[in-house]
Amino acid sequence: MDIEHLTDAIRNSRVRITDHADEEAFDDGLTFEEIYFSVLYGEVIEDYPNDKPYPSCLIMGKNFSGQPIHSVWGYNPDNRWTVLITVYRPDPGRWIDWKVRVKQGNHLRNVLYVVVNWKPNKSKSSFGAAGIRFP
Repeated sequence: MDIEHLTDAIRNSRVRITDHADEEAFDDGLTFEEIYFSVLYGEVIEDYPNDKPYPSCLIMGKNFSGQPIHSVWGYNPDNRWTVLITVYRPDPGRWIDWKVRVKQGNHLRNVLYVVVNWKPNKSKSSFGAAGIRFP
């Protein structure tokens, strides 16, 4: 998504705010002025062109004091209005430089693979990996 569409809508007061975004902003102590500022000087870090009812994107920007803010915006190209879907202060443990999601390890995926594909070995005991007893 072109961030210029969002900034133009913000500058021309063509903004709708979801109840969810309003609650999240309140919970994180964010004002709409600093959220708008973070978009005006921010960047698109994830794009969701197939979202419905409108394409949307995740913006990373900073407030007046340089603290990171993430906000998800939808954009209606027909009427050129934008919708603030959600907003939050990103968790540093989940983001690299506030822009790239930290990839979670494959540990859980590997455990699920073992459990789903486990077959008892009839010639040995019914203990699986890590000593887990399977019926």
